[in-house]
Amino acid sequence: MNFILLAAQIVGGILALVVLANSYDDYRRGKESLQIFLFWAITAALILIVTLFPQIIDITISKIGGQRTGLGTIFGLGLVFIFYLSYRIFVKADRVEKDLTQLVQDLALKDLKKK
Repeated sequence: MNFILLAAQIVGGILALVVLANSYDDYRRGKESLQIFLFWAITAALILIVTLFPQIIDITISKIGGQRTGLGTIFGLGLVFIFYLSYRIFVKADRVEKDLTQLVQDLALKDLKKK
């Protein structure tokens, strides 16, 4: 069980650091606003907390009336993965939106030049 916990902590930590590094890089390049960067930085910090202390999941489950099953590591890793997927989907959707805006602007300017 210790090997699974260590592997989950390593994977979760790496994913959180990747999210933080990518978000900071996008902020520095002007692709992301400060608010979005802070949101993903806080999310990455929460991911690290859940990754390093998976007992938080067990405690939370027991507080809301569930039974402690010792599955905090599995649920924590699942949460980390879901947050990472959410980040990737957000980044892709934001890029598509910006590309679409640029395309519409270019087409409008091209159409204006024809007139």
